[in-house]
Amino acid sequence: RRLRVDRAKGEGSQVFPLTPPVEEALRIYLAQARPNGDHPEIFLTFKPPIRPFRTGGSLSQVVRSYLLKVPGLN
Repeated sequence: RRLRVDRAKGEGSQVFPLTPPVEEALRIYLAQARPNGDHPEIFLTFKPPIRPFRTGGSLSQVVRSYLLKVPGLN
């Protein structure tokens, strides 16, 4: 029950616990929100061309923009 994330810079990866809320959120994203594409990566861009994010920084910006919309988190 772990989530391995490859590091954007350097070598290796980082491992995080896959908690039930995170697992459920990933299931919902994969079933309902993830764009169709022929890429094995989990997170893909929404605007064409559909592809994996080029850097972890660009994905972080997207996540941050959504988190700022959640009441009580900012």
